[in-house]
Amino acid sequence: MISSRTVRAVVQRVSEASVRVDGAVVGSIGPGLVVLLGVGCGDAEADADYLAEKVLNLRVFPDEAGQMNRSVLDVSGGLLVVAQFTLLGDVRKGNRPSFVDAAPPEAASALYETFCAALRAKGLPVGTGVFRAHMDVELVNDGPVTLLLDSRRLFQEDPTVADCIFCKIVAKQIPAKVVYEDAEVLAFEDLNPQAPTHLLVIPRKHIATLNDLAAEDEALLGKLHRAGAAIARTRGIAGSGWRAVMNVNRDAGQSVFHLHLHVLGGKPMGWPPFPAA
Repeated sequence: MISSRTVRAVVQRVSEASVRVDGAVVGSIGPGLVVLLGVGCGDAEADADYLAEKVLNLRVFPDEAGQMNRSVLDVSGGLLVVAQFTLLGDVRKGNRPSFVDAAPPEAASALYETFCAALRAKGLPVGTGVFRAHMDVELVNDGPVTLLLDSRRLFQEDPTVADCIFCKIVAKQIPAKVVYEDAEVLAFEDLNPQAPTHLLVIPRKHIATLNDLAAEDEALLGKLHRAGAAIARTRGIAGSGWRAVMNVNRDAGQSVFHLHLHVLGGKPMGWPPFPAA
């Protein structure tokens, strides 16, 4: 199941595009990307920042060999961003879309501006529509190339991901006592603590175990540990000592198959952690 509570984007590679309000052009670009952006309830700046970084680095422009290996940054392309709350429409029941999961206008507008600001910070030309206005969008899709993105990376997920309790926490489908989050990492209190301080640090991206880590995800390990260290400092256990544990598969004690780092502290801990069999 795809979570409807997520910043969503439809990204199209274009040779030109423009948006009009009341017949007047309010935003236009030449070659680049058109981004239709929808903001869901409960979304935060981390969602907008993640999606902006993803859009900027999508390799959808051709290189000398005609392969899609260049980003909009590489080709100094333009970006036209148009707010579109209908991306949060839910048509699973009946034929009339429900938009209850779309963020309220004030919150959506703030994250829309955050997203656009992150794009502008890279020095590229960024055109926009007018938030909440009726707009006419014209574009020439080059390819065609069209991609669906979401800040929780849940489009086209497999059943394992859909049933993952940690993915549901990332998607804010179930509650958790979150103590840290950024665009790639989330940390929350363990429901069954084994020490006075016991938190779980997870990647937003679903990776079942350390065995499944791809080369492109190697940097995530460092980010998980850096988040753990930041939490240890916040909780006042960095000086006295804390333990970082990552269990891999059932014999090692892994019960939730979504990569996670245990951060434990607040009491003396011996070694080895388990008595010999």
